[in-house]
Amino acid sequence: MKMWIIGIFGVVAAFVASPVIATTAAEKLNPPPEADVEMKRNYRDTWRWLELMNGEVENDAAYYFFVRTGTDIPEDLEELGEVFHVMNRVYESMRKEDVEMLFVGRGSKEKLERRLDRAKANFPACHDDAKGVGAIPGYRSRPLRGITVVDADGNLVAETNDLKLLENWRSIIMKWEAMKKARDNPGKVKSLLAELLPGQEKASDVSFGNVNINCGNDTVPEDEQQQLDGNSSNLAKLLCKLDEDQASLVNTSARYFVAVLFDLKLAEGNTVEMYTATQNFRENENEKLYEIAKTHFRSDVQLFYVTYTKKNADAFRATVGDDAPVYNREEHPTLFRHPSIVAACSHDIYDLPSVSVTRALDTRILAEGRKPVVDDLETLLTAEEAKQGIEREQEPDH
Repeated sequence: MKMWIIGIFGVVAAFVASPVIATTAAEKLNPPPEADVEMKRNYRDTWRWLELMNGEVENDAAYYFFVRTGTDIPEDLEELGEVFHVMNRVYESMRKEDVEMLFVGRGSKEKLERRLDRAKANFPACHDDAKGVGAIPGYRSRPLRGITVVDADGNLVAETNDLKLLENWRSIIMKWEAMKKARDNPGKVKSLLAELLPGQEKASDVSFGNVNINCGNDTVPEDEQQQLDGNSSNLAKLLCKLDEDQASLVNTSARYFVAVLFDLKLAEGNTVEMYTATQNFRENENEKLYEIAKTHFRSDVQLFYVTYTKKNADAFRATVGDDAPVYNREEHPTLFRHPSIVAACSHDIYDLPSVSVTRALDTRILAEGRKPVVDDLETLLTAEEAKQGIEREQEPDH
């Protein structure tokens, strides 16, 4: 069989010390009877927002495989039949073992629908600009073509551009489970990583967690808000410290932060200029930024913008005003090391403006990628809060 794309470019192991670590992902989605029924409904109904071209998503799976490709690149279109053939072959066995798979396509929706129909696809599929796609747990709009595996909470398990990952899907999950159990044994973790990805045994060769997950300290919303009100989050403190002139624009009690990375005007000699030199690209990016700037967010959500140059930042303020702070790498280089910005920067030029949604207290990345993240923010946060409520119901009393 012709290989789709050669090589694995990333696997992520998130070792999370959580109060509910003993429960499975499926148990978190199916709480005991005493858990709030409405919260359970909201969390599981996240998938009901998704506009599908084919099939239905099982919303109580323990793991999800997202397969991305499209019709807008000739090579991808040519190999689409092979991708669908492999997905059709493994899907039924996946579902029998509490694993779901979703095809996320780009390019012409009509072409995708015709190809899905021709392949007699037995798996769910959506377009990457579909309503609800930004609220998918662990949503990412990259790799442009490839496979991302997440657990039920959206934590990244593995990411690859090799179609063979689907052929070995069971092995990937088994090794992920083994790495979670061995998280306190560096030697065992190294051995498992070597087995999973030969030549990538060192921790420095692998990104851990959703960029930099450090969760496990969830509290009830009242306590969390009291902590934010009293001390503010580290991210809020960082934003205020980086630019005192904009500190008044930062809500230090915010529970969630939305970072928007953009690049309106290219610096002279910019290496990506050949991709973005068209007037259409710049006008399109400007339009999306304007839409985001005029969106009314919840009061506990802090929006901020990041760009590469001061020139871009000044041009953006002139366009949309200064309702939210705007930072740039020339004046605020420290910010580009923060997990929320690392996540936004992990996407290529075609994703601009790129978005990441971060929890304030533990910098956990909830979603990252294109503008649909902003469009589906309310659904995303409703699901996140419902999930936290379900987990708290499951925690034993101390």
